[in-house]
Amino acid sequence: MNSPVKIKTSNTNRVHKMIIAFLLVSTLISLALIITPRFNHIKVFLADFALHHIFMTLFIGFSLLVLFVKFLHEYYKTHSFSWAGIKTYEYYNPATVRNRWYQRLQRMKRKIAHRQLEKINETVLTDVLTNEDDKSKRYRDLLNAMSLGNNFKHKVKLHVKQNNRNSVLEATVWYANEKHVTLKGGKVIPVKTIVKVEY
Repeated sequence: MNSPVKIKTSNTNRVHKMIIAFLLVSTLISLALIITPRFNHIKVFLADFALHHIFMTLFIGFSLLVLFVKFLHEYYKTHSFSWAGIKTYEYYNPATVRNRWYQRLQRMKRKIAHRQLEKINETVLTDVLTNEDDKSKRYRDLLNAMSLGNNFKHKVKLHVKQNNRNSVLEATVWYANEKHVTLKGGKVIPVKTIVKVEY
């Protein structure tokens, strides 16, 4: 004895096949009417019917469109294709689309924050180190701290001097370049304010 779920699925598939058959037959009839000059009187009749019964024509067209969209939705839900490891139905799911746009917005905000920080680095801040060798050593230490943070989740101590105040931050370095350092949690520190790095 078949379960109710299988019966429902079978009925749904039958309805889908009927919709496809109806759309194919309608398309073939429309093409025959357009191409063959023998059916000109039928085309004139249909045009006259559509002109005098415009609301009924719109209702029929809208009903067909709703049925077609419903069929596509159910079809992609049950027959989800995979492209580059991503299922098409999951990719175009409204919740997934909102999540992707949210992530893009967050990336845009981070880029804007980094650009503002770079402007501050170039115009306002002065480097706490004056010796070029010390600056090179600081940059190498920051790269090593980034490697330790990404590979081993190892924390380092950053000695920071800002507004004539010295402070020590113990954190995991996620990213470092010549202008700024990104710590775990998203906090960004200008490199010019770092005095030294301790592992």
